[in-house]
Amino acid sequence: MSIDLNKETHFIIDYSSNACCIGIIYENKESNSTTMMVTDLDCGPMDMAEAKEILWDDSVPDHVIHIPLNNEFHQVRKQCLGAILASHDVVYVVDSEMACEFPSLVCDASQNLFTLQAWFKMRNITGIL
Repeated sequence: MSIDLNKETHFIIDYSSNACCIGIIYENKESNSTTMMVTDLDCGPMDMAEAKEILWDDSVPDHVIHIPLNNEFHQVRKQCLGAILASHDVVYVVDSEMACEFPSLVCDASQNLFTLQAWFKMRNITGIL
């Protein structure tokens, strides 16, 4: 089963070696697409002004959602990320690293895709959905 992410609100985790954020939410609502970069103190710009300053023009998102915590507060940061994804109606998460570790929770292996609920279960994000 192949899911068309062009029609679904989804989150792609930035696992690149030079990551510029935690990940990007692609919100697709009736042909109006919006990108939201999710960042924290360890990774990425804190606001749109900083994003425009440090990113290439073709990489600047429509919005920056900044979690003002670093990895020292991993559990709280993880819950904040979960709340952000849920509040933006994210349906799917693309997580290439975790797809290898949790293949039974993947809903589309060709895209390393999880439903938000399965991804929360895997990441132990609770009390949000």
